[in-house]
Amino acid sequence: MTTEIARTGLSTRQAVDAGHDIAVLATESSTVSGYMPGAEAMVTKMIADRRTRALLGVQIVGGESAGKRIDAAAAALWGG
Repeated sequence: MTTEIARTGLSTRQAVDAGHDIAVLATESSTVSGYMPGAEAMVTKMIADRRTRALLGVQIVGGESAGKRIDAAAAALWGG
């Protein structure tokens, strides 16, 4: 089994240290639909500023191809 880890933006600690009042959401899912062969567990954690509702960071840990999903979050962060 392959484990992939990906991150973009701020971590929880970095966001708090930067003075943000944060909201954190962690979701569990799978790398492909659960009924498909090869489905592996994946956890996505999103960090946002409560006041501005701005996305601050995203972290993903999971099986094969989980890390590639960070690209969409990175585009959202860079695009503002």
